[in-house]
Amino acid sequence: MKGIVAENARELAVMINESLKTRERRYTLRPFNRFDIERSMWWIVPSADYPAFRFGKFFVDEVNGKFEVGLHIEKGLIQSIDNKPELVLNDTWAWYVFIDALANREVGERLTTIQESVGNDIGIAVRVEIPDLIEAGDERGKRLIQLRQGQWWDEQRKEPADLRILLDWIGSIEGISWY
Repeated sequence: MKGIVAENARELAVMINESLKTRERRYTLRPFNRFDIERSMWWIVPSADYPAFRFGKFFVDEVNGKFEVGLHIEKGLIQSIDNKPELVLNDTWAWYVFIDALANREVGERLTTIQESVGNDIGIAVRVEIPDLIEAGDERGKRLIQLRQGQWWDEQRKEPADLRILLDWIGSIEGISWY
């Protein structure tokens, strides 16, 4: 995007964080990799709570010389494992808000509006990743739907798509309650 100059994801995350501050709201910057903060992906969390799994978080990352900025939403577990209640999904998690917004087309409409206002200089994609399946090499662990000139496109199936197909896809994955 024209006019944005940043050395790395950290610097861009700091700039975005500053622009989000209001009297009523503060965000917390958190690196994904606290051991290499200059090359880490960064989260901008709407809380100081740690861990911050339940919150929808902005993320900033640098991939192949380009910045990726987006929203990271986690589902959480249905049951606690290893006595970690902070991993258990409940009604305070952003997951439910996201699923509702996906079902009523609000996600697609907002992303389309963003691309229309900025132009095709930016790419918009909804990427769903299930870490355990990806690590196992299972192709079902990823789904990518991209917005191309006002049309959503399913990258796996190479066809036009409606973002709501993600709802059925997520529900169809065996053992999804554990991801």
